Amino acid sequence: MNGGFYKQYREILGLLRSGKINLLMLGIYTYLCLSANMVLGNGYDFPAGVVSTSAIALRAHFKRVSERTFQRALNRMEKVGLIKFSTWRKSGEHGNYEVLICRASVHDLSGREFQVNGTKTTDWRYPVYESVADLSQNSRRDVGEVATYREVEKEKKEKKNLAATTAPHTDNRYQQFLGTAFEAFRAQCGQSPTWSNKEFKGLSLFLAKQGQIELAEWQRRFQNFMASTDEFVCNQGGSILYFLANFDKFIRGPILGKGGGSATNGQPNKHESFDERRRRENAEAIRNAYAETNNLV
Repeated sequence: MNGGFYKQYREILGLLRSGKINLLMLGIYTYLCLSANMVLGNGYDFPAGVVSTSAIALRAHFKRVSERTFQRALNRMEKVGLIKFSTWRKSGEHGNYEVLICRASVHDLSGREFQVNGTKTTDWRYPVYESVADLSQNSRRDVGEVATYREVEKEKKEKKNLAATTAPHTDNRYQQFLGTAFEAFRAQCGQSPTWSNKEFKGLSLFLAKQGQIELAEWQRRFQNFMASTDEFVCNQGGSILYFLANFDKFIRGPILGKGGGSATNGQPNKHESFDERRRRENAEAIRNAYAETNNLV
């Protein structure tokens, strides 16, 4: 069987991408298809879509893989419906055995195409073949139904997402909390934040669970968060999600770096870096701005 070519169904790629099979199994399936007779009625020793092989025979072509690994691969391939052999293979039998290549594309002498049906085949000597023309008609009808279903589901999902994004927040604190965090970030970093929808959703969930948190306390803790000089905290980039997950860590004040880059009383430290001094000064400006706002209120 050294001449010609064979067709292979693309659905096998879905099995690979979903993790149901690996590249070794895909290679085995391809090798079996290349080795098998794919013509009906040509007088070959084995029926079309059937090949004689075993884990030992496969290992002869790839000695870096153990016989046990090949056998496990064959068992897995049968489980996902790529091949079939256990129905007629005797337990404890050694040597090669007949393997049916499920969904293999075969054709008769006139050129008509058929596909091996592994589910209906009970004896390798009498494989069940189904006309591809009949399968194509059924497939087109099924694809049309699936496409319609997908369009309906897509429309439902879009409506659901639209409702989620346009629905007003019932908690009056949301806009206040978000506004103060936005202004604090801009005062600290000199530009507006690029928070994602995850940040906004996280704030909504936080407010739903923490009904006792008032605006003043939120401002105080977020101010401590932005004034922190700890390297890890600074690397969070002012993330609201990180702040919410560590809300109680900022009760007593900013989280300072191990080197003591800034003192808790706001006085400069001779060892602080330029970035640490800039963060400290920005934090002081934020505190002063909040103080002035509260006094006006």
